[in-house]
Amino acid sequence: MTTSTAHALVKSSCDNTVYPELCYSTITSHPEVTKKEKSQKDVIELVVNITKTAVEKNYFQIKKLSTRKGLTPREIGALHNCLEMVVETLQELMEVEKDLEEYHTKKSLQQHANDLKTLMSSTITDQETCLDGFSHGGASILWVRVFFGGR
Repeated sequence: MTTSTAHALVKSSCDNTVYPELCYSTITSHPEVTKKEKSQKDVIELVVNITKTAVEKNYFQIKKLSTRKGLTPREIGALHNCLEMVVETLQELMEVEKDLEEYHTKKSLQQHANDLKTLMSSTITDQETCLDGFSHGGASILWVRVFFGGR
């Protein structure tokens, strides 16, 4: 599949998501986008895999960060809440994977698409909720430096 064909498929697939720009930029930056994406299901599977890898990485970063000395009780609590959110996110992603396995067998296409959209959206909500725990004081600066490279 050519790059332009793959990007058109990704754009078409991402246009139906809650966060189309994030979807498109994430997938098209992946090195295997032209090798594997032959259908919208392939695009969805790649999104789930990319998301799962990022969430697992965040889990280990949060776990490591939570062992730092000098954290305030608020920071410790926020990190603990983040770990819970990450675990919940991973469970939701596993549910998406399971749902993809049932594609064309148990639900209408519209119901299947709506369920996947809801599950993927909730993973983003979980991450935003985690960030909200750092919205007061110096913890937000620490969080941004660790997880977003200082941005």
